[in-house]
Amino acid sequence: MNCINICRIEHRFYLTVLLLILQKPHHVSAEGAPRKLTLADDQRIIFTHINETLELRCPIDTSDTKTFVEWTRGNESLYMEPGYEINKKGVLRIKSVAMKHAGTYTCEAVNGYGFVQVELNVIVDKPEVGNVDDIPINPNSVNRVHVSQPSIKRRPTKFIDDVGGQATFHCVATGQPTPHIFWFKNGFQIKNAETETSKGKVHSTLKLRGLNMNDAGIYKCIARNIVGEDHLDFHLQVTEIPKPPQILSLEPASTTIKEGEAAVFWCEVDSKPGLKLHIKWLKKLSKEEITDSVILDDLRLFRSGANFYRPLPNATNTHSGLDGLYKSKLLIKNSCKEDSGTYVCLALNDKGFSFKNVSLTVVNTALKSYPGHSGHFPTSDTSLVVIVIIALVIVLATIVLVTQLYCRSSSQKTVASKRVFFDPECGALSQNSAFLQKTGKKANVSYPELNDPQSKSNLLCSNSTCGFETENKFQKQFM
Repeated sequence: MNCINICRIEHRFYLTVLLLILQKPHHVSAEGAPRKLTLADDQRIIFTHINETLELRCPIDTSDTKTFVEWTRGNESLYMEPGYEINKKGVLRIKSVAMKHAGTYTCEAVNGYGFVQVELNVIVDKPEVGNVDDIPINPNSVNRVHVSQPSIKRRPTKFIDDVGGQATFHCVATGQPTPHIFWFKNGFQIKNAETETSKGKVHSTLKLRGLNMNDAGIYKCIARNIVGEDHLDFHLQVTEIPKPPQILSLEPASTTIKEGEAAVFWCEVDSKPGLKLHIKWLKKLSKEEITDSVILDDLRLFRSGANFYRPLPNATNTHSGLDGLYKSKLLIKNSCKEDSGTYVCLALNDKGFSFKNVSLTVVNTALKSYPGHSGHFPTSDTSLVVIVIIALVIVLATIVLVTQLYCRSSSQKTVASKRVFFDPECGALSQNSAFLQKTGKKANVSYPELNDPQSKSNLLCSNSTCGFETENKFQKQFM
């Protein structure tokens, strides 16, 4: 801190103490620090011309006669400064304005309770015509000059730019004499604008590079000549560096449902206002679905590495009502086994993209029962079970019937082969078919004479046809 600032602080302190001592006791509770008058930004701008007399009034309530007003320019006090006068009411008077008087002036009001400061900007203009009263108005005069008030061409005045970016304001004015263009922000002059005159028009361009949040505000373009002035305000909004959309939530993360039920997924996305946002739903193709024909024929597929995704049309996007917040709903009606798999919520804007995955499992309740689900079968599965049961009953009944018929036939053959034959001459004989077959074979036996009665009887008893004959005899006796 230099010596000048230290002296100013000490001077202000002693002045405040002195004024506080001089205050009347009954004013103590009613008074306070000086009150600043309401002042618009453009009212802080004071225009003047060369060689004119300029008076600057401090926008402070001076109803309190004990308020002291001091004027400074930069770090220099104007009290007792050559070319400046400050009267008892605190009005600063510049006798003959020159270009050197342009700049920022600060008025400081002090009383026994505190102080306030207000800054005013003085613009010294140098018009082409010194005095409007000197302009000839006689239309027949040879030296007549046509004059007109400045007019600024209207154009879009609202801008939204990102931090670190650039904003450009362009102001074009016409008038006679040629107007001068000035730029201000919040009542303070900006002097780095580029200005040029072409074909009777004044073009002024203000460029702001490397924007930050403090650059946001209202920029005023003022065109002035000796006849009058015109102005145009430019509104600049500076926003944070835009980022890719962010998926805040994706619910449910995974779910299991039964065939025929509906599945619903919600995706909430945050994206900067002003950027065009797209929310898409994709289904990841399974290994069985990835074939050469599908990859070549389906042009809608998205590829990420070795994975392929198919966009889904049945999605609904809505705005949540808050700035930058959006919701998207995916609805799968009448789900089937093929709907099982991985689904992706994909959000894209001008600055990038982000995504999240969810999984869906669709189960067949006819094959397996899961906790939390009822054990009933769908109508189609019930019909299939009934048909299978009927077919099994028919097959079993057929097997039982065939078995019974076979057993009955075998029993009859066994009874016929074990019949007992009775021969009165030979006695009771038990013969079977095997015996008959054996006796029917040729053997080395002596055949007796048929004329011998005893031999004939023995032959009948030993012959293989004995049972047959005896059976015939037995039958004849009972006939």
